[in-house]
Amino acid sequence: MCCRNWLDYLRASGRGETKKTRILIDAKDLINVVEHGTPVSAGDFDFFLRDNNASLALTHTNVCEFVAPISKSRDFLSIRPFLQRIEALPVCYLREPSVPAEEIIAALDGFTKGCEPQPINPYVPRWDYTFHLIGPAPAAQIVGYRLDEIVYDLFREYPQAFEGYASKAPFLRQQFAEDRKLSANIRKDLVGNFVETFRRYQKQWNLNYGDVDVDAFGRWIYENPARCPGLRLSYDVRHEILANPGDIPSDSDIPDFAHLFAIPYVEAATIDRRMMHYFQTVTERLQKINPAIQYDRQTYRNIDDLMKALP
Repeated sequence: MCCRNWLDYLRASGRGETKKTRILIDAKDLINVVEHGTPVSAGDFDFFLRDNNASLALTHTNVCEFVAPISKSRDFLSIRPFLQRIEALPVCYLREPSVPAEEIIAALDGFTKGCEPQPINPYVPRWDYTFHLIGPAPAAQIVGYRLDEIVYDLFREYPQAFEGYASKAPFLRQQFAEDRKLSANIRKDLVGNFVETFRRYQKQWNLNYGDVDVDAFGRWIYENPARCPGLRLSYDVRHEILANPGDIPSDSDIPDFAHLFAIPYVEAATIDRRMMHYFQTVTERLQKINPAIQYDRQTYRNIDDLMKALP
């Protein structure tokens, strides 16, 4: 599918336009609430969501991490009631893995027309759409396909999907180690590095930039962090960590990075305590470039703080 047709699809698909407050929490918070009733029970969290006209954003990342224990135990029945409990909450589904590609495609449309990009809509009708990158999921024709059924079917066909991110963490640490070996001048050239990242996404997603000057296009996106907000937020946080040579990436950084793509598209989110410091530093810097960016007003260290902040 070419960029133009994909962008038309994204705008015309009607994926989850809602006036609700969309709340994103990571798998750790999801497990604490649904399995352990901490800091509130699932029932109380349900009441909180409904009382605030809010919905819980389920992503590819937080559900896969929630289900990860069954990849070792292979005991699906033990986790099925929890999945049913999650889906009984007011929920919506956010496809965060494809956010960078969707943002770039929308930005390309704006760049070629000489205008600002139209915001993307990363929301999809059901969780199985979150791990399919273009168009509807293969099982789109199935009506009433429950979350526990989707997870069970996927687990039978592709159990590796639920292995969690710990196995990928060594690669992330290797990347950081190699990047830190680069000269200071190269590491501090954030614009140049962003353009190179931009080129890698072009290959990774098989994006067609046509006759556009890729360097000019990448610099144009970097000028305003609202043009590709999820991509830019993740990029800057990564480089903020990179600048601290004593900080070795942990296993939990991979799902945290994945959710950074999603933060511009929710009204509230929890962020890991370790990541929050970098996130706040980056947000303050981005606000100086574009005052409309208010990520710091929608992010919290834990569910307690989030629930106290919402009216």
